[in-house]
Amino acid sequence: MYRINGYPRLLGWLIRATLAFAFCFGALGQAQEPAAPTPFWTKGQIFAQSLNFTLRVIDTAQTCHHVSEGWREVWEPTQSCIGVAGWTMAGVPVSIGLSYLLHKRGHQRLALSVPYFSASGSGLAIGLTYWPRKVKNAP
Repeated sequence: MYRINGYPRLLGWLIRATLAFAFCFGALGQAQEPAAPTPFWTKGQIFAQSLNFTLRVIDTAQTCHHVSEGWREVWEPTQSCIGVAGWTMAGVPVSIGLSYLLHKRGHQRLALSVPYFSASGSGLAIGLTYWPRKVKNAP
């Protein structure tokens, strides 16, 4: 595996930080017993899913622009704009479905955090590739 602008080191740090967050805040995963059934589409859920969708659209547009100019996509299994759009935007219904499943199981706060975790990858990709560099000796 070759290094591209320190991605492996940053990715390792991101994985460790996510695991630390998950272990330190394990109480978020405990089921809460609501007094009355709460609706799934609250203002917080709408905002979180909208943020997830918006960041994924921006990431897809930026990636398609870079691929069309000859840059190489290293995080996704395709090098075409349609493949990138399909791969990236497939995360939106997955995020909604997982949030809905957790909400119905009684994990309201955990269900609200799913879109933020889902959007974090796109946000990280937008930030890391804002000034792309060509990969030397790439196949």
